Amino acid sequence: MSVADLLAVLFPQFALLSVDLIRPVGRSVRVHARGRAPGAECPGCGRWSGRVHSGYERRVSDTAVSGQELLLHLRVRRFFCDTAGCGKRTFAEQIPGLTFRYGRCTVPLRKVREAVALALGGRAGARLAERLSAGIGRDALIRLIRALPDPADRRVRVLGVDDFALRKGHNYGTVLIDIEGRRPVEVLPERSADALAQWLTEHPGVEVICRDRAAYYAEGATRGAGTATQVADRYHLWANLGVAAERLVARLRSQWVPPTPDREKVELPEGPRARRTRERHAAVHALMDRGMGHSQIVAELQLDPKTVRKFMRAAHPGRADRRGTLGRPADQPGRPRRLPDRAVQRRLPQRTAAPPRTRRTRTGRQRAHDTTLRVPAARERQADHPPASPEGPRGDRAHPHPP
Repeated sequence: MSVADLLAVLFPQFALLSVDLIRPVGRSVRVHARGRAPGAECPGCGRWSGRVHSGYERRVSDTAVSGQELLLHLRVRRFFCDTAGCGKRTFAEQIPGLTFRYGRCTVPLRKVREAVALALGGRAGARLAERLSAGIGRDALIRLIRALPDPADRRVRVLGVDDFALRKGHNYGTVLIDIEGRRPVEVLPERSADALAQWLTEHPGVEVICRDRAAYYAEGATRGAGTATQVADRYHLWANLGVAAERLVARLRSQWVPPTPDREKVELPEGPRARRTRERHAAVHALMDRGMGHSQIVAELQLDPKTVRKFMRAAHPGRADRRGTLGRPADQPGRPRRLPDRAVQRRLPQRTAAPPRTRRTRTGRQRAHDTTLRVPAARERQADHPPASPEGPRGDRAHPHPP
């Protein structure tokens, strides 16, 4: 196989081009080429023309080559259109299967971008296109989707009907889905039986209608397609089953009483530690029943004060066993559980001592400012509390000198 045949197999889009130069620039490959055809067809009238008007260079992006972006520098010619009745006087040539009007990418690259946009959408599609060396923005991908022609209408055999919130809580529409094709068919502007019946009348051939249990959808399906089989979809079956179960539990909740844990039937594992713990707990509580206090129990049993206090606080031997060798009965319903001392200490906020006050040296200006603030305050105190009367306690005026 010659080099020309290899290029024809690997790059079939270059079959109608005459390549002048190929050069790498950074992470891209630049190809300088021109068209081989002696003329082109006018897009207005379709007449062939070979009379050249002018030429210019056009840059078009193509699919990646070995992970590198491919950029075509095409030398494009403009031709005259000699048809008298044609509205175009000049037109630019297009390479069939490679370029199109006002396109900045080739036809194969546009198809790749359209497939990415349809599969992933805007943001995710833009990230994948960057990895494929076919960089394009998210907004451009959305524009590609909107520019695609609408798919041809096909007969819908299994139709899915459900409501759609145009504005949640205010306006609702009806969305129609082709279940077999897994694509939306149409969105009706309202949620009513008349709208669904009218659409079914205009689009006959529906055999199965998969809907929820709304009354207006049932009426519309019966009026528009009376011979169609109406079924409930899987989601609404599970949703209705869940709602029914919740209502049943709520209705029978008052009759359901949880079993009270029986403290006498708690099975305690046998062992020396468990036996000793049970005996000490029983001895401590027996002395407590006789009215003895903490110090007396410590002196009587010759145990550590902390151990005695632990057994005095525990209502069950299992609560006094920190290693879990004894079974702990379940807490009584409605009774708060008492936390151990260490847990209580961990939950209490830690109080830190306030830093000692340090005497600050005051400048002369600050002392003068404080003096100006004290004078009005002293005057206010004098106004609120007038000075004592010069009269004595008996109402006699005290004279500095006797008469």
